[in-house]
Amino acid sequence: MKVLICSNGPWPAGDHRMDWTVGELQRVGFVQEYKIFSHGGFDPEKRKQFLERVEAEMAGFNPDVVIWHKDSGSDLPETLIQKVSRQSCLIYHDLDPWSRWLNPIGRNQQLFAKHARRTCLCGLGEIADQFGIAGDRIRYVPHGYYDLDIPAVPSKRSRKLVFIGSSIRKGRPFLGNLAPELHPGRANAVRTLRKRLGTRFIVHGMGYPRSWWIEPTEFDRQFVLMNENIASFAIDQVPRAAGYFSNRTPFALALGSIHFKMYRPSDDAQFRGCPGCISVKTADEAAEAFEVFAALSKDSLDAIAEETRVFARARFRTPDLMRAMVEEALS
Repeated sequence: MKVLICSNGPWPAGDHRMDWTVGELQRVGFVQEYKIFSHGGFDPEKRKQFLERVEAEMAGFNPDVVIWHKDSGSDLPETLIQKVSRQSCLIYHDLDPWSRWLNPIGRNQQLFAKHARRTCLCGLGEIADQFGIAGDRIRYVPHGYYDLDIPAVPSKRSRKLVFIGSSIRKGRPFLGNLAPELHPGRANAVRTLRKRLGTRFIVHGMGYPRSWWIEPTEFDRQFVLMNENIASFAIDQVPRAAGYFSNRTPFALALGSIHFKMYRPSDDAQFRGCPGCISVKTADEAAEAFEVFAALSKDSLDAIAEETRVFARARFRTPDLMRAMVEEALS
């Protein structure tokens, strides 16, 4: 099988994590050949070069499967998407659609929903509603983790709870203030945990109010931070999206970090049997549960961490998620 990846990663090579993911599938024989390159985002010159390369690769490489990652905006020719979908199994994969209120999808995404064999999303409900034209071709594919991001198990971890927030784009208001009804309790949760746990609760991130963070944190640093502490906390971006959970969740579980997340009904099935994933309904409940774990012996915490890592490996490795996605689309 030949696979072409149109990545939303850095120009021009694309996302190195995606390259690793498809490389793993090649190593086990599921993929024979693959190519991956960036689709250039919103840069007009890069987009022009990208579209020329897509045309050339469809003619020369002739892929069996094309996986096109998040591509918002409104510049793609519909004829090109139609051509790709006729010649190959076109899968549109979007792990960051949010909701129609915070980050509505663009014309390009609507075209993929119209023409792709599958539109694969990290949540249903209010996320999938935006891609409604895809109908029964929508599939749920959760966030996963990449083995290459996971550092070695530390000999000792601090008994602290860490919250790592996403960077907010320059010029965009803090989302918790922009739409508190869509992000229920985010600011209040941080204040509550700071009050309950004091210096044992650490907030990292960029773009947040100054009183929230200890130090600015780039994306890659989050793995080290979660690995250094026994527990992490996350509040999902899209509270009303069925099945959705933050990408921090599989990262934390793969590290063996005890992970507190705000409860949603799908947690009962998705995380059943995972001792390190704790769904809570309030920040106070998270603080109380954290105190219980923080009082455990190192041996007990190590056992929980290892069982949690095993759980994550069985469900959230990105090569396994990609393989299942492609197999289903080809079936």
